[in-house]
Amino acid sequence: MYYTQEQIDRANQADLVSFLQSQGEQLTRAGNEYRWKRHDSLTVRGNKWYRHSQSKGGAPIDFVMEFFGKSFTEAVELITSHENRHCAVTTAAFGQGSGPVA
Repeated sequence: MYYTQEQIDRANQADLVSFLQSQGEQLTRAGNEYRWKRHDSLTVRGNKWYRHSQSKGGAPIDFVMEFFGKSFTEAVELITSHENRHCAVTTAAFGQGSGPVA
């Protein structure tokens, strides 16, 4: 499957905390960052992650490829499908896109 640069950029701008929680992953808040229960040396802030034990980090696509064992294409699909579901729920919660609200 082919993804546009816009789709790739959108996937890499996804909020990792929200994404990981939607995947059933446990995170613990540590100041401005979150620590992932599976790797205590890994911190997440916004759309960035950093694994302190290996001095390695990156964006959401890199994360999914590294820790979920997905290909680039699979990573973009997984993240964008989460973002699409998240946007649909948020829009519905505000009564937009679902017709008149009583």
